[in-house]
Amino acid sequence: MMSSRSSVTIDQILDKWRWQAATSPSNVERFKGSAFERLCIAYLTHDPLQRTQYDAPMAYGAWARQRGLAESDLGIDLVAKVRNGEGWCAIQCKFLAEGRPLRKAALDSFLAASGTRDFTRRLFIDTTGEPWSAPAEAMACRQAVPVTRVGLDQLRQSPIDWAQYVNHDKIVLAEPKRPRPHQDEAISFQKESQAHRSPILKNGRDFSGRA
Repeated sequence: MMSSRSSVTIDQILDKWRWQAATSPSNVERFKGSAFERLCIAYLTHDPLQRTQYDAPMAYGAWARQRGLAESDLGIDLVAKVRNGEGWCAIQCKFLAEGRPLRKAALDSFLAASGTRDFTRRLFIDTTGEPWSAPAEAMACRQAVPVTRVGLDQLRQSPIDWAQYVNHDKIVLAEPKRPRPHQDEAISFQKESQAHRSPILKNGRDFSGRA
């Protein structure tokens, strides 16, 4: 379904969830994390760019249960089939405060848990809106299993109407707009990098600085 863009932005939705977590008398951190994971599933399933890369994203527990594995995620939140390729992508969804660079410690358990032959790719989705710290980037670049980052900018650029999703549990896509030149470049580079199994991408660019 297509529509004009809602006035409610992804930033407003995330800010509301953060405010609810900070002001609630009960511990709603788990609810906040689960809500963001469901948002990430919707994003990977319906965003026009991401759905060319991934198929059937699901909670790690469901994926593990199908294979008779322990359901404890150990740092993996979601799993998706790699589209037009072999294997599975391990996914971590980090709902963090905006403006705080991601530290190496935030990656440790995810990289350890996903560094198995079960996974041929990794995806890290976060909401910091900032570059990763130098140690985090350096560690990610050394990984044999490729790591891709989806950051806050990409969530903002998605044509998904997040207000319709949050308020009505419905996926509505905004009328398509022609990408700006730098977005065309990022999309082309991401597709090329996936084809050549680039070791790590950051918002459509790799950490080595390649444009």
